Amino acid sequence: MQTDMAATKAPPLCRVRLGSAAPQLSQVAAGFTLLGQKGLLRLGCEGPRDFQGEGLYGHNVILEARLGDTLLAYDLADGCGEIGEKDKEEFGRQLERVAFYFKRNFAPKRYEGVKNRRRMRPLGLNYDVTCPGNFMDARRGYTPEDYMSHNSYPAYRGLFLTRLWDPEGLDEQAAAGIEGVNALRIGCIRACREALGERFHGGLEDSFYVQKAAPDLALPAAETNKSAFLRRLKGNYACVTTGGPRHCAGWEMAEFCAAGRAIVTEPLRAVLPGGFSRGGNYINFTTPEECAGQLAALLDNVAAIHRMEAANFAYYNEYVRPDAMVLRSLREVWAGFPKENA
Repeated sequence: MQTDMAATKAPPLCRVRLGSAAPQLSQVAAGFTLLGQKGLLRLGCEGPRDFQGEGLYGHNVILEARLGDTLLAYDLADGCGEIGEKDKEEFGRQLERVAFYFKRNFAPKRYEGVKNRRRMRPLGLNYDVTCPGNFMDARRGYTPEDYMSHNSYPAYRGLFLTRLWDPEGLDEQAAAGIEGVNALRIGCIRACREALGERFHGGLEDSFYVQKAAPDLALPAAETNKSAFLRRLKGNYACVTTGGPRHCAGWEMAEFCAAGRAIVTEPLRAVLPGGFSRGGNYINFTTPEECAGQLAALLDNVAAIHRMEAANFAYYNEYVRPDAMVLRSLREVWAGFPKENA
């Protein structure tokens, strides 16, 4: 399925089309934009298309890229749960259109029995990032440079800043899932505060629902807004995270890697490219008490924190940074594409 572009002097023409302006798509859009700016692609951008309305995909959090006769799809939707047999059949038909389908939150077992599933590939960690000239949006958003740091320290504290989701109005199954996510987040913050005291900083983004569910954990907006969060990430912290609704990995996983931080997390449901591994890039917990214990053990082992920081920052630069993510995906399709990240 690969083609050889080594004999072609001009960079290949790539036509990109968006299914929506969802912020999940900005990372991949920025990646294509940056590769175009670096002269590795000649980029052509088409207006948004209602992929779902036309029956091409099951949702619109999709970016399509066409190089010659080869069509690629990048699926940035949330969620890592099970799908029904009818949905599997429909998804198999959708895969017939593409050469490769790069999926965020890719859980292979979810797609067992799906026709053409060999065309699927794990895309990797996702976060809301843009770049100057991004064809997708004109926001004054955060760029890769805003997230990146790799500062090491002689001592560390734990960090867990998160939010709760309001289950009101959801069906019974979805509400139960949200309540489970909320309960774990509340429990982890309380357990870490109790076990670690001043060695831990954590709390919840304030909201009407937080004031009902856990008002004692609410933090002022000045501590939880994005710019404050990114400043804190560049400090001496080892970072805690939990999965989001439908078991997806949250944006903070990519943000932690960009900042070169050590990570304590729930077990990951999705497969990630590049050997992102337990023990090397993160450590696991399943209960609030285990979260506090794992974090405490990590804080007592600064050498292990430094190793994990270096591994995560290297992983970010090879697999998560927007241009690196897109370049890696293109190298799966076209032989002769540059090996190094430009």
